[in-house]
Amino acid sequence: MKRAFQFAIGLLWLAPVVMYMQYRMVWDRLPQNVATHFGANGQPNGWMSRETASTYPLLFVVPLLLAVTIALLRVGQPEIGSWAILVLFYLVFGALITITHQIIAFNIGGQPIQVVPVIGLIFVGVLLFLFVFLGAKRGAKLPHSEVVAEEIHGPGTLSFVLCLPVVIGVIMAFSIPDSAARTILELTALIFVPVIAFMWAGFHYRFTHAGVEIRTLGLRLRSIPKEHIREYRQDSWSLLGGYGIRGIGRDRAYVWCNSGVRIRTDGGSVFLGHTEPQRLIHDLDVLTKAAH
Repeated sequence: MKRAFQFAIGLLWLAPVVMYMQYRMVWDRLPQNVATHFGANGQPNGWMSRETASTYPLLFVVPLLLAVTIALLRVGQPEIGSWAILVLFYLVFGALITITHQIIAFNIGGQPIQVVPVIGLIFVGVLLFLFVFLGAKRGAKLPHSEVVAEEIHGPGTLSFVLCLPVVIGVIMAFSIPDSAARTILELTALIFVPVIAFMWAGFHYRFTHAGVEIRTLGLRLRSIPKEHIREYRQDSWSLLGGYGIRGIGRDRAYVWCNSGVRIRTDGGSVFLGHTEPQRLIHDLDVLTKAAH
């Protein structure tokens, strides 16, 4: 399974090769200046030389691939969530290849750019990825038991910052007459709406005599049975690790700040973010009936 996962990561590197070869295969048919940027009406408003156009996408595709490769190769034993992320990146790079093909087709034969289907496919892919990723580490539902404590951990003012793209997108969607551009903005806003709702709700930690349950928006994200907890300690979280739900291997984090508690379990570690981690330590002490 691990070798298959690594092989699939390696195949991602075919994306920049395919994008470059799309240009080289029709090199003699391309104009000296290639239209590479298009307005909301689908008409070109930016041009490059064909030499620059064939290599320019690689300037961001290769660094992105490098970052993705490093992150995915760190996965010790790939599970369904890791595969879901890999499939999502296949979808992203497939979309880039498709857009490159459309740009070339426009410059050779004047075929119109069709971005909406590509954006729509990515939107559906993101939804499917979230469904699989969030369900990958849920675990079995804990048996009904007395609640020891409940804590809430959210991003605070950070949620206001992420509200701006949604507000701007909605305003622009209503003001732009072009239906294709309006559809793209609406889909973009739809992606951000559940993210903002998720941030506003925060993570709800529920400590019972059966274990720890992590929820948001009424959905159960993770259950940690009491008997699976091996140890726990106060720990810090790096900004470079990102915020939200993190982790694609055995470890998973639910964090909106730089502090929290790391719980080591039979299946890996779980990081619970909180601005007052000592409260989580106290709740876990009560839960496990053990002095920390």
